[in-house]
Amino acid sequence: MIFWTTIKKELENGHNVSLLYVFESKGSSPGRQGFKMMVSNSGLLNGSIGGGLMEFNLVESAKKLARQPTAEPQIHRLIHRKNKENPSGLICSGEQTVAIYVLTQKDTPWVNAIIESEKNGILLLNESGIQFSPNQSNAEQFSTKISSTCWSLQEDLAYHPSLHIIGGGHVSLALSKIAPELDFQVFVYDDRKDINTFLS
Repeated sequence: MIFWTTIKKELENGHNVSLLYVFESKGSSPGRQGFKMMVSNSGLLNGSIGGGLMEFNLVESAKKLARQPTAEPQIHRLIHRKNKENPSGLICSGEQTVAIYVLTQKDTPWVNAIIESEKNGILLLNESGIQFSPNQSNAEQFSTKISSTCWSLQEDLAYHPSLHIIGGGHVSLALSKIAPELDFQVFVYDDRKDINTFLS
């Protein structure tokens, strides 16, 4: 939720925000589907789309877009290999597609809706813009369509990946504290009685 509340504060303070969103990833791409990053024209950054030179270059583009009064959504297909079309500067052999949207104060209502619904709903991103439908759900977390002229992605924001930890020792305790911050639903299994790392 910190990500969306940060965007809300920037918009309320009169700043434009570029939203970078990983639509699709293949192979060993460092940025996975659903990774998000915000770049405000105030200079504030939050989130990540995978890091490295690829992220640096897109952040620089996003900064320029955020300074424009109006900017159309963009989509970038990045190939993480040498000697290929659209090289990203990375050599990890993966691919990812990143969309960039410039958010302004007119986008505040749907950002507020995400926060007020506690991320319970469907986020739709396409070549026309962004919409949020609260209290909706999908069977899967993501649904994507990408062609040369149009693209769309639906994300069920209420979807939480599960982390199953076998054994309730000290490593499990540390993991179970960190994982919820990354939106994981945590399940810990241990058949030992009175284990002192279990929180009551």
